[in-house]
Amino acid sequence: MDREQRVVMVQNMMHAAGTEAKLDGWIQQLEAKVLHPEVSELIFYADPLLAAQAVVEQVLAYQPTRP
Repeated sequence: MDREQRVVMVQNMMHAAGTEAKLDGWIQQLEAKVLHPEVSELIFYADPLLAAQAVVEQVLAYQPTRP
């Protein structure tokens, strides 16, 4: 899945463009492909709300901290 596909997927989630099952599937699909632990929080609960492209940029840029 490339960056543009992720942006479209996040846009669809933000606009609830599908059934609840479809939205859940998109979230699971995206979460399975990235390291960011709070993908759905960035999409639905960021304050201020982020554009889909900004969500994808943050998700892809995330690097977990090492203890």
